[in-house]
Amino acid sequence: MSGRKPAGEDRVLYDGWALAYQPCEPAALHLLALLELHPPGIQPVLALPGLSMNPVPGGVTVLLRTYPDTPVNRLRWEQRILPGLAVESASRLVHLTAGSPPLWSRVPSVVSPTAFSETGLVTVPERSQAGWAARLRQAAGWGGLARTSSLLWPSDLPPPETVAPCRLLPGVVHPYFRQAGNGAGQAQEKVRLLAGLDSPETYILYHGPAASEDLHRLLSSWSWAAGPIGENYPLIVVGAAGRRLETLLREYRLAGSVRPVPDLPVSSLSALYQGCSLLFHPAPLPAWGDPVRMALACGKPVVALESRRSAALVGLAAYLAPSDPGGRSLGAALLSVIVDDSLYSSLSEAARLRSGALDSQAFRIELGGIYRSVF
Repeated sequence: MSGRKPAGEDRVLYDGWALAYQPCEPAALHLLALLELHPPGIQPVLALPGLSMNPVPGGVTVLLRTYPDTPVNRLRWEQRILPGLAVESASRLVHLTAGSPPLWSRVPSVVSPTAFSETGLVTVPERSQAGWAARLRQAAGWGGLARTSSLLWPSDLPPPETVAPCRLLPGVVHPYFRQAGNGAGQAQEKVRLLAGLDSPETYILYHGPAASEDLHRLLSSWSWAAGPIGENYPLIVVGAAGRRLETLLREYRLAGSVRPVPDLPVSSLSALYQGCSLLFHPAPLPAWGDPVRMALACGKPVVALESRRSAALVGLAAYLAPSDPGGRSLGAALLSVIVDDSLYSSLSEAARLRSGALDSQAFRIELGGIYRSVF
């Protein structure tokens, strides 16, 4: 009899906190990609603290343990509940896409840092001004990161300075973001997925962080472009950022050209990406490159905040501009891409070329190799 383990025997537990409570955030979208593209021979087990608006892919075992979204519960979930569920489910590994690895666990962990708040990983954490539970979670997380088996990082971005061993993987997006098309069937499907949103025929998309600093940068830069193009190309803001805009829109007097959109399931979110004219991302780039990577996968040009990380990801497929106090440089970049047909076409073609470099199969195989090296 062969000594090889049958497919599905090796279980990996995935942290579903973001999937339940931040369904449009990069951590949730990267987790959905991991579940869809899990390596052969791996049985995915999903730990959820609440219900998810996104359907769980077939073949995934779900462990639902209800914990409301509070800082104290998040700390308890990461440090006690997940390690316990890993043992209960006989998982050989815990994979996190956001949050803090436990300080102590009988089961090893790997981390794919994807959250907007994790734009940089450094050896010494910055001092937090948040509440006591958030500060304690940060301290525990940095202790846990030093003990984690691997920090998983996309091979096309500059590696971070980190206390954890860094393992490189090909870039990846959820398969829905690679199903763009222009035929009648695709157009009808887009209308169905976006029903009720009243999305315009042409629009610019913002799917980024919702911190006050990032929203002020977004609206100050948009204020330079809203007058010339806002009527024909309104700015759609999706997810948590859209929920926090109401007061700022009155302050900047931009309510007529900005349309907040609530959290969407990944099928509708991908349709929103595929229908946009371009992605506007005047913010630091999350560690796995989302949402810029998702826009490129859809063949969409990008206007983004200039940084070493964004330059490595986009190549010739984006117009990068520095941040300035009034947002003028980013606003001018946005105007240039919309009004210059030649520039828009060249960025779109470069985005399509970047999309062709994504290799989901290579990602699955290499991720499986990392998992088994940790078991």
